[in-house]
Amino acid sequence: MNERLWNVLLKGKNDLNSSLTFPMISILVEYLLRRNPLIVKSLHATYSHVFLDEFQDTTYIQYDLLKTAFIDSKSIITTVGDNKQRIMGWAGALKNGFEIFNKDFKATQFSLLNNYRSAPRLIYIQNLFSKTLNNASVDAIPAGEWSAEDGICEIWTFKNHRNEAVILARKVKDWMFSEGLKPRDFCIIVKQQEHVYAAEIIKALSKLDIDSRIEKEFQDLLSDELILLYLKFLKLCGEEKLPDLWLEFMDVIIEIKYTNSDLDDVNILNVEKEISNALKTIKDIFSNVNEANFETEFQKIMNTIVEFLGEKNIKSVYPRYKQKNYIEDRIQRMIKNINYYEGATLSDLIREFLGEYSIPIMTIHKSKGLEYKTVIFVGLEDAAFWSFKTQKEADKNAFFVALSRAKQRVIFTISKEREILRYGIPNNTTQDIKEISELLRTLVNANVPVVKENEHKLNV
Repeated sequence: MNERLWNVLLKGKNDLNSSLTFPMISILVEYLLRRNPLIVKSLHATYSHVFLDEFQDTTYIQYDLLKTAFIDSKSIITTVGDNKQRIMGWAGALKNGFEIFNKDFKATQFSLLNNYRSAPRLIYIQNLFSKTLNNASVDAIPAGEWSAEDGICEIWTFKNHRNEAVILARKVKDWMFSEGLKPRDFCIIVKQQEHVYAAEIIKALSKLDIDSRIEKEFQDLLSDELILLYLKFLKLCGEEKLPDLWLEFMDVIIEIKYTNSDLDDVNILNVEKEISNALKTIKDIFSNVNEANFETEFQKIMNTIVEFLGEKNIKSVYPRYKQKNYIEDRIQRMIKNINYYEGATLSDLIREFLGEYSIPIMTIHKSKGLEYKTVIFVGLEDAAFWSFKTQKEADKNAFFVALSRAKQRVIFTISKEREILRYGIPNNTTQDIKEISELLRTLVNANVPVVKENEHKLNV
């Protein structure tokens, strides 16, 4: 059965196109390396150092690929990670990856103790929570210019999610005003269903003229090579005197348009002239943009960039774009997520697309590796951690990830009533905290205060 499924996915059948998944690609590459030792030798000769971040979430398939590629090589392999943040077990992450790596690669292990991210008070709470994950966990040490009592962690309770949204929005407004914080200094994190858990908060923030957005789609787009190239193109159109970006952009353009040419034969002055002409065309198109014709005109701008680069060149440098309609799909997704308004400049649109003007909203998994001055975790309740009984370790690790995103302040909210999805239908239901009481108990034992909704002092 597995072999038949593999062949269908690999080659397609009838109306079903071939559909390689990332795990399948990894398996094929590992097989290719095993059957072609010269490729392995080339990798050894090319890479003297290999660095692997977030190693605790490395899957079995990924590890097999690493092992086949670099075992017994002279390359220096460095893995970095934290077992307390292992949240990809459901995706096949190694359960004891560091132990396996240490044995296979005869590695020397070091513990990094200095925490440069979080304030001392937050690190104290993180250390206490770490002990609930592993009794042998080594305490992190605050590093940086902090006072001993810096850092705020609180649990806020509410009667319902509407009151929660109103008070959170007003507190965010207050902090922005009193502490000079920007939208990107905040992050609203949820365990799941961010479009449901944050819906009322988005409305409440909007009423106070504070933009917020769900980051999932933008994180996907902003990891795309061509989207990033579009943004550089548009930034050069919208701003003057960006010499570093210009030089970086020139290198990328030469790589794409002249990939098969000898660099000594490339006339830099001609390349600069071509870029300048393309930028002028884009500026001319944008000068006619208004709210009524934005999508049509911006499509012209995107088409101008693709024509300038050359579709064949793009597909040659970035193989993923060989997929049918992939370039057009990315363009349409980008246009859909650009919020044009009358009088907006290209620079305004780029900054907004990058999220400079909005508070990010995301799940714990999407927050991995990020950090914010203030983190608000919405919905510390059984319904959000519905699998706590069956996968306690994974959920506790996820909670630790959320806790450790904050630099200065982290707020956990609990609501007695909340609208959640039940069988795909929004339903306002009573929330409970019995199953996750262990998480709350750890916070309370760390002297984290519980603040009721009528205890908030609102200055704005």
